[in-house]
Amino acid sequence: RAPGSVRISATADAATAWIRLTVLPRPTPLASPADPTEGRLAVGVEQCYGAVEAGDLTRLQALWHPESGADGDRLRRLARVLREYRAVVGERIDHAPVLGPESAYIEFGVPLRWREPSGPRASTPVFRAEFVRAAGRWELSSCRILRSSGF
Repeated sequence: RAPGSVRISATADAATAWIRLTVLPRPTPLASPADPTEGRLAVGVEQCYGAVEAGDLTRLQALWHPESGADGDRLRRLARVLREYRAVVGERIDHAPVLGPESAYIEFGVPLRWREPSGPRASTPVFRAEFVRAAGRWELSSCRILRSSGF
């Protein structure tokens, strides 16, 4: 129910065993927009969003770093929607950053509207900008559409 440690023991027949369980506090959100960490993460998110907004597929591909074939498929789909169907890119919808000691990420939605031969379409894929700490600074390591966003 709260951060702290407890020793849990169990006895069966003549045997007794125990384990120490530690509950850590929840990570706290960034304190303020003036926080240099948040500023560095915002720059990385803007790099990714800016590439989508500009339809700069070369820059998107450089940031993408696919982990699976499905990641590559989502990039190809995005490229088609941006190039062939000339999607209108809406304003970015930011989610709260998630910070760890050596890695962090920020998810953000990007509303897209376009017209295919079969009719108008719309989607708001969710991107994840991932960061690693390098030499004490946050560096963007990848930015790609999440599988769960249904794009």
